[in-house]
Amino acid sequence: MRWPTAWERLAAALLAGLLLPAPAAALECSGEHASPAEVKGLEGEAPPPGEAVTVRGRIGGAFLGEDRLDGFFLQARTDGRPAGVFVYTPESEPGWAEILRADRRVVVRARTDRYRGRIQLHRVKAVADCGEAPVEPIALDWPPQGGLEALAGVRMRLIEPLTVTGLHELARYGSLHLAAERLFHPNTAPPGDPEAPVLILDDGAYARDPHPVPHLGPEGTRRVGARVVDLTGVLTHAFEAWRLHPTQPPDFEVSNPRPDPPEAPGDTERRVGFVNLGNYFVTTGRRGADSAAARRRQEQALRRLVAGVGADVLAVVELENRPGALAALAERVGGESYRAVEGPERLGKDVIRNALLYRPDRVRPVGPPRVARDEAFVRPPLAQRFRSEEGHGFTVVVAHFKSKGGCPETGDVDRGEGCWSDRRLREARALAEWAAELPGPVLLAGDLNAYGREAPIRHLRRAGFRDLLRATLPPGKRYTYVYRGRSGYLDHLLLRGGPEAKAGHWAVNADEPRNVPAPDTVWRATDHDPVWVDLSASEP
Repeated sequence: MRWPTAWERLAAALLAGLLLPAPAAALECSGEHASPAEVKGLEGEAPPPGEAVTVRGRIGGAFLGEDRLDGFFLQARTDGRPAGVFVYTPESEPGWAEILRADRRVVVRARTDRYRGRIQLHRVKAVADCGEAPVEPIALDWPPQGGLEALAGVRMRLIEPLTVTGLHELARYGSLHLAAERLFHPNTAPPGDPEAPVLILDDGAYARDPHPVPHLGPEGTRRVGARVVDLTGVLTHAFEAWRLHPTQPPDFEVSNPRPDPPEAPGDTERRVGFVNLGNYFVTTGRRGADSAAARRRQEQALRRLVAGVGADVLAVVELENRPGALAALAERVGGESYRAVEGPERLGKDVIRNALLYRPDRVRPVGPPRVARDEAFVRPPLAQRFRSEEGHGFTVVVAHFKSKGGCPETGDVDRGEGCWSDRRLREARALAEWAAELPGPVLLAGDLNAYGREAPIRHLRRAGFRDLLRATLPPGKRYTYVYRGRSGYLDHLLLRGGPEAKAGHWAVNADEPRNVPAPDTVWRATDHDPVWVDLSASEP
């Protein structure tokens, strides 16, 4: 189809201004009409924005109303190839809602438009209902074998199941991130593929904070690792990502169910656990809970988490750094089972600190705790020697390195390992030197904000520390945290000296969606999974 030139459109407009207005002609289902492919420029040059067009096609997906997409997708085949276009209809005439339904053929008179670079139709003036016309979805392989641009706006069906790899936009935008398999951060060991394509399973709307949250299962959750085994919807590209708006409810397979707590250690073993508390503050309205009621809920969830880990020594980070916070943690979270390793009421100058709890019926502290005072540390590491009646003797160091956030404009910027990697490497060097003076075996437990292949962890391994999670867990289980759909472990158990040890992680937090309430449960008590190691008796 040849589109009018700019001069021809101007002449037509001037002529129209000299004539009396006439009623618009009724749309006919038969006759010559433009196709979605012509509107999008897949069959030559696309018409310019603002051009009046009459387009015929079948509705592949309807998402009417301001609480959804405020429009529908119109598609048709041209020379055997499908093409689709979005029709924006925020204001519709009475009766259009009955016509603009999926699997119906329609003729639409509208104007061309571009929204965020995407060609669409808007300012719909007339709609003709041409009857029922089922739309057969096009089979889509993922990762895609070719370009997707020509298929945008077309109803698709995924050939193979996909895996939920990210939940970070579920509660905010109703979206799940899908991939052929669970994606891992490229700096984990083994490295994940940074170029692996992601398909976003959307919810047919662009509103924030949907209620209820979509895509949840009977338990009120949707975990990373779940499989989507039947998925049909309209493919589109928006907000810099490929998305699928489902035209029928997706069918999920619970391939990563909620796990039981780890089994208790044997009688001749002692368990050391690590938990990132997710900012446990006794004061409210700061980094922790925003109210006393929210703090009680946080304490109850953390208490269930700590009980499930079943550690004899518990290393924790992100505890409020103020007098009274450690005692509150031991009493309200540890309960009757735990006591706190006493030390300075404040540890360093940061607003959060590191701490150690222990079960006095299983181990006893030997000597006073030690604090690393090197200026490299944002939050000073804390060490304590423990012994048991059965002959266990070991030193636990809890550390929390500088985070990857709050990037500076210059200096220690992101060069592939996140911001502040140089600072974390300085912390690792200082920690290795300080820990060399501690009696062994020495177990380093903490959130080091570095993945296994990054410089701080490489340095600690060269200093003689063994990466217990890497040695124990299979590659698909080496994660404690999920960042923007990429799994990996920032929380570490590193052992220097001593016999071989069995380590594990309890996937109770990172695989769960945030901001999806799970009251009176342990799930998503914090954003990091706890890790643990069972140490056998060994005399130094």
